[in-house]
Amino acid sequence: MCGRVSGCKKELALGKALKGRVYWQRRLAHAWWRVRRAMGLTKEPRRFGAVVEGKIYRSGRLDPVSLGCVVEKVGIRTVVDLGAFVDGSAEDIAIKEAIEKFGLIRHVFRLRGTGGGDPQQYINALRVLKDASAHPVLVHCAAGAQRTGVCVLLYRHIFEGVAVREAYRETIECGHPASEWRLLAYVAENIEGIKRGVEEG
Repeated sequence: MCGRVSGCKKELALGKALKGRVYWQRRLAHAWWRVRRAMGLTKEPRRFGAVVEGKIYRSGRLDPVSLGCVVEKVGIRTVVDLGAFVDGSAEDIAIKEAIEKFGLIRHVFRLRGTGGGDPQQYINALRVLKDASAHPVLVHCAAGAQRTGVCVLLYRHIFEGVAVREAYRETIECGHPASEWRLLAYVAENIEGIKRGVEEG
C-alpha cells in the first residue's frame, strides 16, 4: 500500500508500462460499445461489469434504457451515483424518474471527475456497498472509470484485503488513464482516513 504520495512510484511505473496496451484496448472496447449501442445490439451502460457477482456492479452513466437493462439483467435494488450528472439537469431528472419508476433506491455522492473530492463521499458510498440489504447495488459515475475506479479500488482494499497495487491495475483496465497520477496521489493521501471512517461507521 502507498503510505504517501512519494510511495506511489511503483504504481505509476506500472501505469506507464500498461498505458499503450490498455489505452488501445479501452479505445477499441468503447468504440465497439458505441457501435453495438447504435445498432440496438446492447442496452447496457458503458463499462458495465461485476465487482462482486450478484452483489455489486459498476458502470458509466445511466439513462432510462440502460437502467432498465441492468434491472432486468441483474436485478439491482440500489444505485450509487458518484456525480454522473449536473444536479437538476435534464439527464439527472430523467434518471431520477426512471429509478423511481423501477422502485429503486438512489444515493448521490458528488465527487470530481478526476476521482478526487470530499473523502466523506467515498466513505458514504462504501457504507452502502457494504450493506447487504442494499444488494444488488450498481455504483457508477459518468465514464465509469475514475470516480467509480477509486470506489472499487477502496472496496477491494478495505473489504477484500487486496493490495492497492493490484486494485489499481483493475482501475486501469476499467478505463482510468494509466498516466494520470492525481488519482494515486488522492488515494495515498486519503485511504487511511477513509478506511477509519468506514470502520467507525
